[in-house]
Amino acid sequence: MEAKVYNLCLELVNFVDSLPETRSSWILADQILAAGAGLGNCVFEASSVSEGAGQLCENALGKAKKLKFWLGLLADSGKGDINKVTRMAGEVTEIIELLEARRRN
Repeated sequence: MEAKVYNLCLELVNFVDSLPETRSSWILADQILAAGAGLGNCVFEASSVSEGAGQLCENALGKAKKLKFWLGLLADSGKGDINKVTRMAGEVTEIIELLEARRRN
C-alpha cells in the first residue's frame, strides 16, 4: 500500500500544476496536496511502527476521506481534467478500502 500511496502523491503533485491559474484552483491545489501528503505521512508512519499503528491507520483513513472530498469538489467545479480526477479518486477509494480492511484486522 505504501507504494500505491506514494505514487498517488507524486501524481497529485504533477496534477495540481496543470490546474488553471485562478485563486480557487490554488486553494484547491493546496488542500489536495495537504491531504495527499498527510495521507502519505500517516501510511508510512503506520508501516514503521507496531505500537500505535491503529491510531495512525485511523488518521490515514481520515486523510484519505478528506482527499476524496477535495478531489470530488475539484471534479464538480470543472477545474481539472475530469478523467484524471476520476481515476485518482478511484485510487483513493481503493486506499480507503485497504485502510478499512487493515483496521478490521
